[in-house]
Amino acid sequence: MGAIPDIPWALSRRLHVDEQALTAESTSITDAAALPLLTRLAENGGANASRLLAAHPEWVSILRRAQPGAIATWWNALPPATAAALVSATPAVIGNLDGVAIASRLAANRARAAERVEELRRARLEASALAERLGPSLRIPLAEAKVRVRELDLEIAYFEAVRDGRKQLYAWDPDRGSLIEMSGDPSQATSALFVVPGTNTRAASFFGDEPITRFADWQSSTAHGSAVSFTVMTGPMPQLSEIPLGGGPQFNTYASQRAPEYADFVKGIEATRPDLWTMSYEHSYAGAIGSAAEAYGGIVNARFMAATVGAVGPYTPASETQYFAAQAPDDINRYYAGLRLADLGFDVPPESFPGVQIVDSRLPGVNPQNLIVGGTMGIVSDSIGHHNALMSDDERINGTVLNSVSSLLLTEGKAT
Repeated sequence: MGAIPDIPWALSRRLHVDEQALTAESTSITDAAALPLLTRLAENGGANASRLLAAHPEWVSILRRAQPGAIATWWNALPPATAAALVSATPAVIGNLDGVAIASRLAANRARAAERVEELRRARLEASALAERLGPSLRIPLAEAKVRVRELDLEIAYFEAVRDGRKQLYAWDPDRGSLIEMSGDPSQATSALFVVPGTNTRAASFFGDEPITRFADWQSSTAHGSAVSFTVMTGPMPQLSEIPLGGGPQFNTYASQRAPEYADFVKGIEATRPDLWTMSYEHSYAGAIGSAAEAYGGIVNARFMAATVGAVGPYTPASETQYFAAQAPDDINRYYAGLRLADLGFDVPPESFPGVQIVDSRLPGVNPQNLIVGGTMGIVSDSIGHHNALMSDDERINGTVLNSVSSLLLTEGKAT
């Protein structure tokens, strides 16, 4: 366990706890610290919550370490007026607290999006003014300034969509590198899909005309209300640009860092909507995150590993989870599947998981084990393209996998 932020423990012991509201016995030392603080925030209908957090910013880290089930018990016991007051007064906390009701988190983050739009507009004015002051002789600074303006335009458009209710933001914490967008309406859903993109995912991946959410959007749209989908980034993901700097997706350390966060997300959905059948669709590097998250309690009904790296061994699948795997015959990950040395690589390929069901991706290509050494760069390029195809929402490219996932969400969701 990492160090808990400095707070006088005697203070948390002196805070009044409403035993009627907190009926579930805690088994976590972090719950023992967090629950009295939550009770304190809710006192007087939440009227003092903002002031308390301003005076004690270290409380936020303690609250986020509490188990989502304990948070859900506390939240569900609040009077509606108190819950609404906390959403309004402390949106950055409520909007990122696993175990809080989905609708309340969306409302909190929608309010935050409105504020973010105004911040971004001010930043754009400054960036635009800078670009105008730079003469044509300063080509590189001028180009950089124009790129910054375009980036701000994309981010403004995204948060305007959240503010206006055209996009649904379930979590957003730029300091921790998280952004989770929801697609669909959970009120009538019988199943939930968690799409976890892999390498090169960042906040900007959610912006623009071709966002990373397209696979999840397609699933929710096709389900006609029976499935709700989340595109999940709980923290910084490996970037190919980090390779020259000694980082990148070849290191398995990102998986161990993201795993507890992803487990908390899964447990948060389970705590708020225990009736949902859940599937994790993990692409590329995200497969290692889903595998590692199981040890932290991030257990779903099914995992669909789409061109993933697999797991860091030793690894034992969860007995209550169904496992599916799909990748192109020439997927780029096949070139180093099963290879690991300490923090480098992943030694348990997804297709080797006991009981895994292999889904034919219907993508072209030749397994690299069958190629003569010294292939062309075009072969590698195709391997990367086929790897990325498993995040496509185009049925002409990825129809087999799209429909396989859709069928599971529909049939298994109805069976719950």
